[in-house]
Amino acid sequence: MKKITMKDIAKEAKVSTATVSYILNSVESQSISEDTKEKVMKAAQKLNYIRNLNARTLKAENPS
Repeated sequence: MKKITMKDIAKEAKVSTATVSYILNSVESQSISEDTKEKVMKAAQKLNYIRNLNARTLKAENPS
């Protein structure tokens, strides 16, 4: 089974990959409409997106 990426979610929701990243990572500094947030979350759920916790841990340990 193919691993679902933020790019896949962006394509499904018809938004940018950056927008998907902001929403999935709960970045509050970006003004994103509730409609867009809902669209992205529905696309992620539809595609059975599972966050890669290993990548998240590495990012937290090695901030650039």
